[in-house]
Amino acid sequence: MSGALDAALAASGEKDSARAADAESVERLRTLGYVQGPGGRGSGADPKDEVEVARRIAAAVGPFPDYEAVVRAYREIARLDPPNPLVNFRLADALLRSGKPQEAVACFRKVLAAGPRTAEAHVGLATAYAQLGRVDEAEKALRLGLHVDPGNGQAHYNLGEVARARGDLAGARADYEAALADPVTRDRARARLDALR
Repeated sequence: MSGALDAALAASGEKDSARAADAESVERLRTLGYVQGPGGRGSGADPKDEVEVARRIAAAVGPFPDYEAVVRAYREIARLDPPNPLVNFRLADALLRSGKPQEAVACFRKVLAAGPRTAEAHVGLATAYAQLGRVDEAEKALRLGLHVDPGNGQAHYNLGEVARARGDLAGARADYEAALADPVTRDRARARLDALR
């Protein structure tokens, strides 16, 4: 295909098709759904070809009788579009909530492979690891999440929980204090800090 592209570009007077897209073009393509994640990685699929997946995602808002029903719905969608980060994130969350953390780990890893720009998938992966008793891996996932999204209160709060469980009260305080900046975790972090005094 690149040969055909080179020929078409050469016919139009363009000599080189190997140019990198500028940041504005990459962002426009990302907005249109052609690429995802940092550096413009993605499937390259034309969003028009994903209409059925989008329709099913829209229909999968519920209500559902339980999380097993959510898992079934998103497994079906994932069969149509296996690398889709949104589908894998929702499937992973439902798997966690239905008591299947090992399966959730695999789905969260697919989400992370797309290079998300927030820490939510890292926090979810850490939660799955924690449920499996793999606390060191949970801590690592949270720290990677903070690398991507330094202000994520849930990652800070969960790191505080890990530190507190290990008896590292100074580390717990530092992470709870960082979690105070996020309105989502502010009250829980304040309660933990008060309990540590």
